[in-house]
Amino acid sequence: MTQQILVRVVNATKYYYKTKKQNKIISLFKLNRLDREIILKNVTVHLYRGEVLGIIGDDESGKELISRLMTKEISPNIGKVTNNEQTFLADVSHKENDFQTLNELIIRTLSLSKVSAKNISKLQDEILDFAELKDKGTSTCQEITQSEYAQLLIGISNYMKPTVAIFTNIIQYLNESFQQKFHDFLTEQKENDRAAVLIDDHVHSIEKMSNYLIWLTYGQVRKEGTVKEVLNHYRDYYKKYNQLYDKEQKSLYDLKWRISQQELPVAQGEGYKRMRKYQYGKIPKSIEKMLFYGTTFLIGASLAALFMFLDVGNLSSNKEDTTKQVIATNSKPEYIDKSAYILSLKKDTEVQSSSKDKNYKLPQYSFLDVTGENESKYRLEIDSQAYTTNKNNLYFFNPAGLYEEKNWSELEDYVDDNYLNYIDFYNSFMHKSHKQVSETIRPENENRFNEQMEGQKVHMIFDSDNKLIGFTFDIKNKEKLIKKYNISSDNWVVKSRDGYMVADLKANKWIFIRL
Repeated sequence: MTQQILVRVVNATKYYYKTKKQNKIISLFKLNRLDREIILKNVTVHLYRGEVLGIIGDDESGKELISRLMTKEISPNIGKVTNNEQTFLADVSHKENDFQTLNELIIRTLSLSKVSAKNISKLQDEILDFAELKDKGTSTCQEITQSEYAQLLIGISNYMKPTVAIFTNIIQYLNESFQQKFHDFLTEQKENDRAAVLIDDHVHSIEKMSNYLIWLTYGQVRKEGTVKEVLNHYRDYYKKYNQLYDKEQKSLYDLKWRISQQELPVAQGEGYKRMRKYQYGKIPKSIEKMLFYGTTFLIGASLAALFMFLDVGNLSSNKEDTTKQVIATNSKPEYIDKSAYILSLKKDTEVQSSSKDKNYKLPQYSFLDVTGENESKYRLEIDSQAYTTNKNNLYFFNPAGLYEEKNWSELEDYVDDNYLNYIDFYNSFMHKSHKQVSETIRPENENRFNEQMEGQKVHMIFDSDNKLIGFTFDIKNKEKLIKKYNISSDNWVVKSRDGYMVADLKANKWIFIRL
């Protein structure tokens, strides 16, 4: 194991609201704190190169959520996650919504990795053989058992060789002989300076396979360290708990930890203010700003009225006004500064360089920063250079807009399987540079702004800084989508999954953007 950290989860707190219908006025004053359910609190995890990290805990520990944070499928409400490595998440619970054949799952996963296209067919047979599923390649994932699905995921990992492999609740589905195969794979990960994470209830197996351990209780890190050290505390804890026979005593056992789970972390050295005692009586910063700006406006308006009453200043003559109007009319149109984005809905939208160095023709669904606009043009930024373009065929996107929020589960029925089945893997590349993405995912044709993945009906969108900002993919069941949400325009935007879903109904495409 080296000292290089591959994945960082730092002081991460993740919570959800128990009810979607929050009173916005009450929420503004932070009086609805009881509706918040904290799943993980102030959790820090460092995964080192050459390490197999084990994470254990009961059903209420929130340990499964760690894998979704590490792959950046979700973001913490407090804290941050850093992961710029190729990451593969193997979770048996995904089987429930996986309707592909085994062959399709293998081909699509390998096509997104560093495996050469000409080797995929050969590896496909080797993976099925390794997973002991040689005769089931044409079966769907729904037709095989959970144990067989677990074996398939390990087989894919074995030949894909990701830098980081994360396994969630997978050991319990492996028989003794396949556990040995899994152990050999983990050994290879360590010896080749890659890494793995085991999130599981199968403590006996994790003890054999891990070289570092984290124990979670009630969404908090209870103990971390060497495997022996942590398991001594873990077993002592449950030994004492199992000695209690009274139900009331068991319900009061560890009450302090359970209560502390639902208190947001403060004074942890990460910029939190010491305000727990008065947290919900103190006026929020948003109200303070509103009062400040309101007072400033009233004072300014009063002074302006006073100057008008006293006739302070000289009024310009009609001749001067006419001259100024002529000058304004004949001068070059000025740009009003903006901070927003544009989405090109048509292909071959032309943008001109302000310095006349290089002009571009944007492919459909390019997504770029807007720095200014006038009546007919936008001023854009591409690779730190200024460009201009006509406004036609461009969709102006302002993230500060009041877009409605939808749960991802509501939209899944309308998302094409090419994206949906690999959503965790695709999204793990978000905000990586174009160069980093290209090292893993090969495009059909190279393009600065928008590339189709090789063999997939999914396109990648690269922003003004040439980083992956989103994806485009087909809309499924378009007519049902329109009817369900009563959509009357060609474009429909909602917030979902820590990003924005833009529906281009004319072209039957989703554009998912995560800023």
